[in-house]
Amino acid sequence: MPGLYHLSVDVGASRISAATARLARDGAVSADAVPLGRRNDQVPAVAFVESDGNVLVGDEAQLLGHSAPERLIREFTRSIGDDVPLSVGGLTITAQHVFATSVAAVVDAVSEREGEPPAAVVVTYPSNWGPHRLGLIRSALAAVGLGEAALVPGVIAAALDHDAVHPLEPGQTMAVHDMGGTSYHAAVLRKDEDGSLQVLGQPRDIDDLGGLDFDDAVLRHVLKAAGLSAGAVDDGPEAQAALRQLRGECVDAKESLSFDAQATIPVLLPGHSTAVRLTRSEFESMTGN
Repeated sequence: MPGLYHLSVDVGASRISAATARLARDGAVSADAVPLGRRNDQVPAVAFVESDGNVLVGDEAQLLGHSAPERLIREFTRSIGDDVPLSVGGLTITAQHVFATSVAAVVDAVSEREGEPPAAVVVTYPSNWGPHRLGLIRSALAAVGLGEAALVPGVIAAALDHDAVHPLEPGQTMAVHDMGGTSYHAAVLRKDEDGSLQVLGQPRDIDDLGGLDFDDAVLRHVLKAAGLSAGAVDDGPEAQAALRQLRGECVDAKESLSFDAQATIPVLLPGHSTAVRLTRSEFESMTGN
């Protein structure tokens, strides 16, 4: 079928992304990122819990969270496997349900865009997740109608993607590092004679280092450059909303420094309006790169 496609979904600690794959007539595989967000392909990995328990994710959740931040859930992947569920607006909800709902939302959005559901769904997960977390995820996915989804470690998915474009010879090895929002994962893989990729040894994981730490570093730098501190910002809703907006500007600036030499960050807080310029060398210095 010309429209036949497979869908992969990655729900990280800070971002959700997806890609489709199709098999061409000549046997080549074509993979394309799915535009999930309003401004880019990825969307924030956040969830908004409505009063009736309905869960919204991504950009819509982020927008609703500005007016009701107490109903917004961030970094929910870190709570998967916890004995105590999340408490939001007087309701309780498990992190794995939020994870599965996020995957289902992506599948629904892509199915609507493509005009038909995917032939198969692949969901990636951190390489340090054990049987307990994986069992919770499988059950949660089944509860939202995605019980047939395949689960693949993120480092394996990254290695397979690279091998599809730059194939390894049997016996060759590849090092993969995965910097997520809240954690870092690294692994070494070898290509076997049958063409499969095998993880060598034990993947290394750092659970307290990720992109969000870099976001915090940029925010501290900007506040200091503006002559402010996070503790000095008023606790009122207007000031806190402005601080969240500033953090978003810091995130955008951090990402733009991947290809720009500098970025300008507007600082618009109650009683304080300025702009801070951040160069790539300054960012590398504050993050130890």
